[in-house]
Amino acid sequence: MEWLQQMRRPIIWFCLIAYFALAFFDTVQSGWSATGNIWINGADMILRRALIYSIIGTIAAAAIVSEPMCRDRQSRSQGLVLLAGTNRWVLGGGRFLAAFFVVLLTAMMFVPGVILGSFVSGTPAEQVGPFVPGHYANAFVQYVLPNFLITSALIYAVAARTQSQTAAFSVAIGYLALWILTRMMLGQDILRHDVFTKYALMDPYASIASNEFTCGWTNLEKNTTFPPFAGLLVWNRLLWISVSLGLIALGTLGIPWRLDSRKTRNGSAAVEFNLSDSSDKSDPSDSPIAVATGQATFTTQLGQMIVWELRDIWRTPGVRIMFAFAALTLWWSAASAVTHQFSLPSTDLLVHNAGFYFDKILVLVAIWGAANLMWREQSVGVSELFDVQPTSDGARFLSKTIALVAIVLAFWLVSIGVGLLYQAVHGYYHFELGLYFTDSFIFKAPYYLWLAVLALAMQAVIGRRYIAIGVVLLIYVSETLLDALGWHHPMFRYGRVSFFWYSLMDGYGHFWKAHCWFLLYWTLGATSVWSLGLICFRRGREQRRIAPSRGQATLLLFSVVGFLVAGAHIWRESTVRAQWPPMDSNQQMAQVEKAFASTWRNEPQPRIVALKGELDLYPSERRFRFSGEQTLKNFSDEPIQRLLILGEPGLVIEELDLGVNAKLVAQHEELNAYELELADPIKPGERHVLKFVSSCAPPAGFAVHAPNDDIPEVAAIEVVGNGTSLLNLQLMPAIGYSDRVEHKPAWKRRKLGLETDWRQPSADDVSRPHETDHLAWVEKIDMSIRTDPDQSAWHAGKLLREWTEPDGRRGYQYLLDWPTRGWSVILSGRYREQRFQCDGLPDVIMVHDPEHDHVIIEFATAIHDAMAHFAARYGPPPFESFPMVEQSLHFNGMGVRSGIGFSSEILGWKSDLKVSRGEDLAKMSAHMMGMAWFNDQLIPANTPGAKTIHAGLPYWTAALYLHQRRGPSLDRGLRWQEMMELFRGRSALTDEENPFTEEIKDSTVLRRKGGILMTYLASLIGPQELERIIGEFLTQWKYRDAPYPTAQDFLAHLRSRLPEEYHPQLSDIFEHITTWQLGVVDAEAEPTSDNRWKLTATIEAKKFRTTGWGERSEVALETPITIASFRGRNFSKEDLIHSELKTDIPDGRSEITLILDERPTRFGIDPYLLLPDRNPHDNVRPVR
Repeated sequence: MEWLQQMRRPIIWFCLIAYFALAFFDTVQSGWSATGNIWINGADMILRRALIYSIIGTIAAAAIVSEPMCRDRQSRSQGLVLLAGTNRWVLGGGRFLAAFFVVLLTAMMFVPGVILGSFVSGTPAEQVGPFVPGHYANAFVQYVLPNFLITSALIYAVAARTQSQTAAFSVAIGYLALWILTRMMLGQDILRHDVFTKYALMDPYASIASNEFTCGWTNLEKNTTFPPFAGLLVWNRLLWISVSLGLIALGTLGIPWRLDSRKTRNGSAAVEFNLSDSSDKSDPSDSPIAVATGQATFTTQLGQMIVWELRDIWRTPGVRIMFAFAALTLWWSAASAVTHQFSLPSTDLLVHNAGFYFDKILVLVAIWGAANLMWREQSVGVSELFDVQPTSDGARFLSKTIALVAIVLAFWLVSIGVGLLYQAVHGYYHFELGLYFTDSFIFKAPYYLWLAVLALAMQAVIGRRYIAIGVVLLIYVSETLLDALGWHHPMFRYGRVSFFWYSLMDGYGHFWKAHCWFLLYWTLGATSVWSLGLICFRRGREQRRIAPSRGQATLLLFSVVGFLVAGAHIWRESTVRAQWPPMDSNQQMAQVEKAFASTWRNEPQPRIVALKGELDLYPSERRFRFSGEQTLKNFSDEPIQRLLILGEPGLVIEELDLGVNAKLVAQHEELNAYELELADPIKPGERHVLKFVSSCAPPAGFAVHAPNDDIPEVAAIEVVGNGTSLLNLQLMPAIGYSDRVEHKPAWKRRKLGLETDWRQPSADDVSRPHETDHLAWVEKIDMSIRTDPDQSAWHAGKLLREWTEPDGRRGYQYLLDWPTRGWSVILSGRYREQRFQCDGLPDVIMVHDPEHDHVIIEFATAIHDAMAHFAARYGPPPFESFPMVEQSLHFNGMGVRSGIGFSSEILGWKSDLKVSRGEDLAKMSAHMMGMAWFNDQLIPANTPGAKTIHAGLPYWTAALYLHQRRGPSLDRGLRWQEMMELFRGRSALTDEENPFTEEIKDSTVLRRKGGILMTYLASLIGPQELERIIGEFLTQWKYRDAPYPTAQDFLAHLRSRLPEEYHPQLSDIFEHITTWQLGVVDAEAEPTSDNRWKLTATIEAKKFRTTGWGERSEVALETPITIASFRGRNFSKEDLIHSELKTDIPDGRSEITLILDERPTRFGIDPYLLLPDRNPHDNVRPVR
């Protein structure tokens, strides 16, 4: 009977269809927009979908499970149920089991959705794997079933006890908030692996625990292997299943099992269930029924109804609990700011965190709140009393709208209050109330307001509570399908505005204009939807013909017309007067390769050996004009007759003058490319000067951006109002074709219409530089820059002069008269500068926003410390002073170019030293010094393995410095974090991993993994000896023209300096993709007869090599590995009892026996984590 009752509900069928459609279209979207080599029906994707749909299904479960527990109260049939002679366990258990079975049936619809979605045409064949029923079965049994059991049990317990669907949905939303909170606390930019176990157990959906084994899996493993049911996953399932069983018992025992008699005001008896929503117990005199008689004006009615709605909402316990829970969780959300580069709790970051937190929670609050407001009177059986009153439908509908809007705004007010309190408690007193209110109520809250209006209107239009909820949720999640279709324009996405990041330096900048138009557009759109809802709004069960009044029709007409007019204006400004879609550098590069690779790839071209230029920056107008000269030299052995000149996308090349009789053969405007033929060829060794004028200005309209189109909101050559950062080479024409424009991954090449297999350069051609084929060693750069009167401009080199133009603009001339790579960053902003000196070292000049002076002294000290180390190990600094300049967030990242450092406003400038202990500043400084010494003094050959020189050496030498400056315990802890991030990044690779001597495509793994392995090498021969060897390599190759150094040269250099016994390790590091699996299985200590201790430990040691997309094979261990025993809990020298380097550890499981002078507390193999091991948690174990 209960089963049939459930299946008669329209919401059940809607959930079944919606769940299938969601899985189907999500799978199709994944196939159409596929990246990397992850199968859309592989084990990893099935697991991910099972988790995502479990989370999304929380609301569906709330609707399905709560209804039968509230049905008797809503239908006033409690007495009949009690007279049936049943008991709590039969009634509650039967209803729960029936509802839970329906929930599982709904959840199972993801299986056919994924299966059918993987067969839709348009998905590349390599993105679809074989059908493996076991993957679906494992996902259902290990994740879907337990997750929905927990969710359903919680909903059941609350609904059974309170007889209130409002309370049940409130708890469901809080339950989702708990999950979001665990994810935020675990980390956003950086995962906090030190608290992984805690949050893996706290996560009720097991989405964190599922990563325990898969975090370091290769693509092949993720496609073919389902994660084992072991470790944290087992404990998580046991914990939460136990909780769910307890909740079922509590819910059953909490079912009200008596009728409660109460006296009404007139003395008569009233019989009702003993628990109900607070709205049932409201004083009738408080309601608009008591005050709406007579001829009250519309304004009076509206005011009274708003007061009634708000009072009734506030009297609902679930709402108060929800606000209290929101305040508590927002506090912890603010605490997760530590994972944003160890940042101080600045206002922009706290508002961003609140937005991330509200992205799911406030959506559900708005959707459920709308349903509750529209159906509340009918749910408690008093709708007839309201419907017969002579009140305006418009006033009733508008009062509910205002009440719902007030709820949304109240949540944002709570977030502001929590943010201010959090800042004060943590000693951060730079309160920015204007930013709080502007960012919250003008930039973030409108989306939730528009969604709330949509949710309310859909309830009126559709007239079915849960179907309307489902429709709004489908609109909310439809963006996934729109992404797959490539419809990124915000006009097509309900409530979405042009996406951009708020910048501490530039504020909202030029993005204001587009945002204001979208505010108008969606406000009119929401008004149109609301007007339709008002027209369809009907009292109780009344069925009447929709006949709008003149006022309603006028409002709908004007809002629709205004919506269309605003949309037409946005479309014109963003697609006709600006570029839409925005310039996609990936597409541009692909088109350049198609047009020129076959004819120009091996064509000799001259290279730049000197630069001179005058750059006029106009930040207030967001434009520049650049006139300059490039001195070109023919380094080849043959005359150069033809030239290919390429311009950065969006760069306008106004003039080109080679000074010889050059003929324009072809101009490719869409590619910003020019082909020239010279009447007089450039002879070998000959120099010519290319004069040019280039410029860039903002479009006449305004650009719009979407968050998921992978296109930055600020282009590489775009000027912003404050904090502009431009690479000089991108502002001028580039000579010749280079494979730096070519896409390497096969999936991306196929997607862009290129030949699937990338033609990588020959290993024998060492005459071409990696990534800068148009540059040789540049002998001199003379750059003059003019900028706005309130800004200063920075460039690498010596500042020769500074002046002020007659119009107040400020001018600067910089000179580099020593060999450089030819690159420099150009920065302009409203800066303050502070100079720091250190004996025997160049000055450090900190150039920053005047308000961002939190850690200037500490930052400069960290740079000088790293500079001193690199100068001692690798020779004198390749710069006369080191400016460290802050740039706007729109130019994300950090780096060094010819002796000038730069980093985004969120990197280092507002570091929370109490949390980071200065380690983030030390790490940034080390990396920048590594770039200065090795990127600015070496040009790697464009051969396989080029990334070893280009990206490896700067980061590896930084890792060696950091290893030596830290204590053993801190060093081990941070390397553990680094190792886990290494394998997390490796698991996310979208291309095949290559050995270091072959890596020319990507440096993601190479940097982290190489840093760990260089530390391992340092443990074998000593860090100073390894640094001396690397320093010799730098001395040998710095400022060298072709032939340029290769990875093979570096490996040969190491082999010639390291003892032969360690040559196999060099092969493991450079010539193979090698990982280790090391762990202590058990360790036991017992006293000996001579008052010493015998330690017996069982260890496991394996070595693996990986090829292709992740095919792992075990090989002989043959690796020197340290074993150690410790006292206490740390890893310092004082805690070390015994340590030795063993070269004879056998493969697999073995036993080690040691005789020690004292009882050890811990034993470890590779205890300091010097070998890449994707599960380093068991390297050290307590001794029994």
